[in-house]
Amino acid sequence: MQVHLNRGRKKVLTRNGLDWTKRFTEIAGALAISGEAVIDGEVVVVPEGRTNFSEWQSWLRAGRELRPAAVRRSGLV
Repeated sequence: MQVHLNRGRKKVLTRNGLDWTKRFTEIAGALAISGEAVIDGEVVVVPEGRTNFSEWQSWLRAGRELRPAAVRRSGLV
């Protein structure tokens, strides 16, 4: 994932360039940088203290959006 920040505007992009800002509103909303930045990183599920890529894929396949309550319940970090 990349988060592009430009003077208050935020975009969350996949590695293929898809705009998933609406699916990841919680991530975009957590970043407040007044200037410009590109943040590149990974989003993972951490159930029981270990990352789990297959749970993350299941989350994405289900078409879920990141929301605060869903993040807490799922173990997403």
